[in-house]
Amino acid sequence: MKISVGDVLEIKIEKMVAGGSGLSRHQNAVIFVPKSAPGDTLKVEITEAKKNFYFARILEILQPSAERRVAPCPYYSECGGCDWQHLEETSQLRIKQQLIRETFSKFLPGEFLPEFEIRPSPKSFRYRNRIQPKNQNSHFGFYAQGTHNLIEIEDCLITEEKLMSAWPQFKKEILDKKIPRGRYEFYLDENEEPRWYELGEEKDSQGFSQVNRFQNDNLILELLNYSQDFPQKPSRIIDLYAGAGNLSFPLSEAFKKTSVIAVEKHLGLAQLARKRAEMLKLSPKQFEVFCADVSLFMKRFLLQKNDLVILDPPRIGTEGLVMKALAAAEIPRFIYVSCNPVTWARDLKLFYDQAQLQGLKPRVEKLLALDMFPQTSHVELLSEVRIDS
Repeated sequence: MKISVGDVLEIKIEKMVAGGSGLSRHQNAVIFVPKSAPGDTLKVEITEAKKNFYFARILEILQPSAERRVAPCPYYSECGGCDWQHLEETSQLRIKQQLIRETFSKFLPGEFLPEFEIRPSPKSFRYRNRIQPKNQNSHFGFYAQGTHNLIEIEDCLITEEKLMSAWPQFKKEILDKKIPRGRYEFYLDENEEPRWYELGEEKDSQGFSQVNRFQNDNLILELLNYSQDFPQKPSRIIDLYAGAGNLSFPLSEAFKKTSVIAVEKHLGLAQLARKRAEMLKLSPKQFEVFCADVSLFMKRFLLQKNDLVILDPPRIGTEGLVMKALAAAEIPRFIYVSCNPVTWARDLKLFYDQAQLQGLKPRVEKLLALDMFPQTSHVELLSEVRIDS
């Protein structure tokens, strides 16, 4: 039987997959269903047909999974902001841990991955210090999943209360300016004051570096533990994709006699890092900021054997040249911070291939998953890669 868009099927969800959907196999066809749960029996409608798989939407939950719950947010059924509120929080953590293992094994079959924990967020709701609401003809909210249809909201349960308390004032200010439509950054600044600007504007202050400042404290603490757990102190610390210095400045404080080089492409973020370094009275020898594309920087910069390299790229991961340059430098280790297990594993695969061509033996020595984004399928990784010659 050929499956077509519009068909209504009864299916059972086997498991969750990278990207946040549930996976079902029906008559040898793979079907992905958003907002499903492992073990669900569902009546679904096929919404999209690809070459080797299909997407579907839930029409009816015939038999709910034991891992399913009623989503706390009243907008959840329509809003595209969260994708896992319907899962019990213990299930969210377990599935994220499982997906990390599966993703690593897919890209690096047979390679060693150490046992690792997933650290729950100190707050599973009210943790976000920035959101990006939209305005369409004086209606404010977020897009429905996979569309540009606006879902109007009065509260967002994963956003800090201090920020949401300013929601009425935020809307009033935009209405007073008579702006008919737009996309905004609505955020807490470093003094925990609510601010907003229209996306596309250059802003001097961008608030907290991580959307979950409570879990970010744990990330920094564990990063420092990783960095200091090594026989030799690094000669230099190179922070690639440094942003405004979320990781660079704690490293500089921990390694006071070691020079830190922060590399960031975004001019505004690089300028923020420079201003903070000046405020802390750090000399260029102690703390230097390069506003540069990381690939171009790595082409021109000579790594030394005792450098400690930190990578914290965006969700798209690093460029291939960066991983090849790291392998060519034959440094004994590097630390990779990632908010996307798929691009993390893909980048490590490229590094492993290049390193092994040079007779080196890389391995993931340590790994920690941090639930930086509860109620969603996203997760943060902190990993240390060591390289034996």
